[in-house]
Amino acid sequence: MNNYCHLSPEEGALIMIELHTESEFRETTSYIVNCLERQLNELLPIAIIEHIGSTSVHGAVTKGDVDIQVAVEAEDFNSS
Repeated sequence: MNNYCHLSPEEGALIMIELHTESEFRETTSYIVNCLERQLNELLPIAIIEHIGSTSVHGAVTKGDVDIQVAVEAEDFNSS
């Protein structure tokens, strides 16, 4: 996969970002997501937990970071 550069606004310097296909991370990502889902379900059993972002899309290009969305109903937010 190709490397891409972008300008860091904070530093005014170029930063190299290495992109990969999602398949390179699939096994590790599945393990991480499953572990996080179990832990979060114990802490917030009423929450809806979803794996989102590029590592959740088969064939996508990704930096390899794992994004998890944790959602609760509005009426449960403050007690969560």
